[in-house]
Amino acid sequence: MGEEKPDEELMGKRKSSPRLSTTFDDVDTLMIARLDRNIHAIKIFVVKALSTGFKARH
Repeated sequence: MGEEKPDEELMGKRKSSPRLSTTFDDVDTLMIARLDRNIHAIKIFVVKALSTGFKARH
């Protein structure tokens, strides 16, 4: 049987998967993409609402 190695010996030997590792840049890009999509959906909603004669309550 193989002997167990301490965590210190294992450090640095594991390769991270590029597909699964996320950087803060990736998170920022995802957040901006979602925000852009939401803004686009809101614009479409407002245009449709205004074209049907929708009036906001005051």
